[in-house]
Amino acid sequence: MASVKRKQVKELLTPQEILNQLPDKEREDLQAILLILPPYLASVVLLYCYADLSQEEVAKELKIKQATVSRRIKKAAIMMRKHLASSGK
Repeated sequence: MASVKRKQVKELLTPQEILNQLPDKEREDLQAILLILPPYLASVVLLYCYADLSQEEVAKELKIKQATVSRRIKKAAIMMRKHLASSGK
């Protein structure tokens, strides 16, 4: 999993801008996965997993509580696992 440099993340505000920083193949794969997530979960996943921010940094960036970030990461993981299991991947 490639990550976007932290300095770049500070300058980028939208999930699409983060996606644009990834290599083409990885961006396509990630976009397909993120389509199953609502935007509020996709934003957390992008910042935490691909921008390599801590939960505390994600919370500050999105102006939400750290506990909310943690819950959203767990919820997104569950949704992605269910999707992968149902698609046979």
